[in-house]
Amino acid sequence: ACCYSYWALGAFTLDDIHYWVGEGTNKAAIVIDWNDNSSPASLCWGYRWNGAPRSATQILKEIAETDNRLHISISVSTWGSSLDFIGYDVNDNASYFSNSKSTDSEDWCSSKPNTHYWSQNFAMNPQSFDSATWEYYSTGIDGQMIENGTWYYAKYIDWTTYEASTP
Repeated sequence: ACCYSYWALGAFTLDDIHYWVGEGTNKAAIVIDWNDNSSPASLCWGYRWNGAPRSATQILKEIAETDNRLHISISVSTWGSSLDFIGYDVNDNASYFSNSKSTDSEDWCSSKPNTHYWSQNFAMNPQSFDSATWEYYSTGIDGQMIENGTWYYAKYIDWTTYEASTP
C-alpha cells in the first residue's frame, strides 16, 4: 500500500498504485494521510469495481477487509455516519488497535479525537494527485459517492488550528 516514493520524484498517477482491491473497469484512488509529523508519507490504495458509484464507507470497509494492516472505525449517529478512526500496522506485526491507539508505537493512528478529525476531499479525473483540484465533501461518509476516476483523500487535521484540509 505504501506509495510515497513516487511523490518525491514527481506526479503520482493511478498507474503508480501498487495495491489494488476489487475487480472491474472503474478505478479510484484512496489516499490516507495521518498528518502526525512522524509518518513519512501518505498511503494509497487503488480500488476497482463495475457498475454504479460506491460510497466511501463501502470502499474503505472493503479495503480494510482485504488489507489486514488497515483498521477503520465508522460510527453511526442521528446525523449519519462519520469516519472516526484509521490505523495502519506499519511493520505488519498483528498490532491490536483500540480506542484510537495501537499496541505498537510504530503504527500510524488517529489518536487525538478531541482535537482532530478526518477531513475527506475528492478530485475527479485529475492527471495526477499533484494536479488535482480538490473539493471538500459536504456530506457524511455514507453520502460520499466515489465515481470512476475519483481520487479520495482523507487527512487527519487539527481543527483547533484551522489547518487546511486539502492535500
